[in-house]
Amino acid sequence: TAEPEATAEPEATAEPEAAPEPVEPATAGEVSNEEPVLSESAPTAPTAHLAGLEEDVVITPELVNACAPFVNPDRGVHTEEEAIAGAIRILSDRLGRNAQLRTTIRRMLRKQGVLTVKLLVGSSKVGRHKALINLSRPISQLQGGRLLALRQAQKERVLTTVLDLDPKLAVPKMRRALGRHTHPALSPLLDAVCLQALRMRLLPAVEEDVRLELKERADGESLRFLSNHLRQVLLTPMLGARAVCGMDVSAKGDWNLAFVDASGTPLAQAVLEVGEKDAAALGAELAPLLVEHGSAAVAVASGKGPRASVLRVRAALLAAGSDVIVTLVNEGGLSSYASSSLAREELADYKVPHRAAVSLARRLQDPMAELLKVDARHLGLGYELGLVSKANARRVLNETIAAAVAYIGCDVNRASKTMLARVPGLDKDAADKLIERRAAAPFESREALREPGLLTEAQ
Repeated sequence: TAEPEATAEPEATAEPEAAPEPVEPATAGEVSNEEPVLSESAPTAPTAHLAGLEEDVVITPELVNACAPFVNPDRGVHTEEEAIAGAIRILSDRLGRNAQLRTTIRRMLRKQGVLTVKLLVGSSKVGRHKALINLSRPISQLQGGRLLALRQAQKERVLTTVLDLDPKLAVPKMRRALGRHTHPALSPLLDAVCLQALRMRLLPAVEEDVRLELKERADGESLRFLSNHLRQVLLTPMLGARAVCGMDVSAKGDWNLAFVDASGTPLAQAVLEVGEKDAAALGAELAPLLVEHGSAAVAVASGKGPRASVLRVRAALLAAGSDVIVTLVNEGGLSSYASSSLAREELADYKVPHRAAVSLARRLQDPMAELLKVDARHLGLGYELGLVSKANARRVLNETIAAAVAYIGCDVNRASKTMLARVPGLDKDAADKLIERRAAAPFESREALREPGLLTEAQ
């Protein structure tokens, strides 16, 4: 019901007589050329809570008179408040289904929206994601690294993110969608309708699209990082054609040694029980083996356990007066290779620890040729590998491998089957043909690759 005229604003007392017939709230009243803005003035008339609105709005005589013709008990509309609530639902639905307005809000959310973090656990359980606790940043300013950190934290269910848009930026655009010429007295109600439609209809409808764009941006950053990391691993500088000793450290701390010649062919294997032996005793056992097989370096895995033995190996060689180099080698995928069928085929007379030692020695000689025997996903490239789809990761890793092999090239007379199969344009069948051909006679020139039945013109 309408409040007494004594409590209404001075401008509202003369308005009912000037309007001969009430019309819909969205088009009622005088023409106003002013831009619609959010109403910030405090209400001076009594308020009522209407269905479909988040906040209370002022029920003015203008609203009552405009909605009076729509009060019809036969249709379930018994009061002016119910008529206003029905108009609110109609206008909100109209705004929510406006495709052009959705496009505008989506663009505004992408450029002017803000991403805020909300914790799902206590602040003491955040752990390494502590830097994200109070994060609140414009969406357009989020960089790939920060998006990856958010993705990882969300995957661990530490936090969630909320995308929001300042209503003062969006409501004027929505008011124009309702109509550019509206009665000034209806502005508070129309602002409330726009705000409700923004929160309940438009933002939920476009938020999924913006989140998908953020995911694609984060995926692109993840794939770029994985590609750069894999390229860096594959292009690690090589020692070259020199005899090397590979060392695999067992769980007890014993040293499993494997000696390879300059071409990577295994020569011998040995086991040194370390125990409580001092540096002089270890050096007396290790140095003669290195001299016997002409090893110029000792390759040790870069893991936490084996790394602790590097200082002891160096002290032992120093005590023995040996100048052999002791260096760390990337152990990514080492256990996977040592237990694979390929390793069993290549090193049938060696057990798993010594297969790992042979692989370490070869990785020091030629990192790319040996690492290509391992699935790139097992090389420890980073947690980003678990944030992207397997298909995209496989595609990017294969492209990176092909680019790295093409950049370096290979010696067709010495390259392994795995290396030849990774050359752009070749496959496993072509690699088998090349290996079979070079076993009969080494290739002396590139023209020899054009022999009939060896390679196709496309290759």
